[in-house]
Amino acid sequence: MARWLIQIDAATGQPHTIYSLRHTAICMRLVLSHGKVNIYTLAKNAGTSVDQIERFYTKYLPLSPELVRNLHVFGDDDAD
Repeated sequence: MARWLIQIDAATGQPHTIYSLRHTAICMRLVLSHGKVNIYTLAKNAGTSVDQIERFYTKYLPLSPELVRNLHVFGDDDAD
């Protein structure tokens, strides 16, 4: 595993690996989409399951105004 080590986080002392970049990429996609990313497409593209994304990523994200608004939208309808 040491060959995949990128660096040690100065704040936490935890190692950063190439695999940790996958976690960062998934989280950033979720956050930067402002709740509009299709979680099924994201899971397929990342080679994981919707269950894994929900268990390890989305449960830690705060509900942004965009996510709340999207909960009230059906299809292409606007929430306004």
